[in-house]
Amino acid sequence: MYNKKSVYALNKHDAEAIVYPSAEGETVRLTRQDFNSDAEFMFWKKWSDQDYHAEDNADVREARHTIPIDLIPDRMLSVPGMEQQMLLSLDRFERGKLCAEAIRMIRQIVTELQYRRMWLYYVEGLTQQEIAAHESVGQQRISVSLTAAKKRIKKIFSLPKK
Repeated sequence: MYNKKSVYALNKHDAEAIVYPSAEGETVRLTRQDFNSDAEFMFWKKWSDQDYHAEDNADVREARHTIPIDLIPDRMLSVPGMEQQMLLSLDRFERGKLCAEAIRMIRQIVTELQYRRMWLYYVEGLTQQEIAAHESVGQQRISVSLTAAKKRIKKIFSLPKK
């Protein structure tokens, strides 16, 4: 997503000047004659090229990670009413209580080592290899430990079959 009218493009393609926009929006050119020496001009020309390039890259990254507001559906931009917000808040509170209770029960079901490994894997997002390296054990030991913990949890939390 290269913008040929960007300050970076204008500055890069004009090798005999440093190009930048003024506060009024006009394009300003500083040439070699505006500096005391060629070395001073070259120093600032190189700096401006690098600075504008970094700025242009940041703009491109931002553009790739944003969505224009006109592409967002209207229903996503609407603000829920106070009653709906209170119900959502209450629902989040209830789910939080259920999650806390589930975690308390899991801590009672699995060993402390299994719980720590599960926390690192599922909550912290570490890989089994990273956990194994941290604990100075093989990855297979971590895999077996996580599998055993999951089996114990499924056994306790599974609903009885009809």
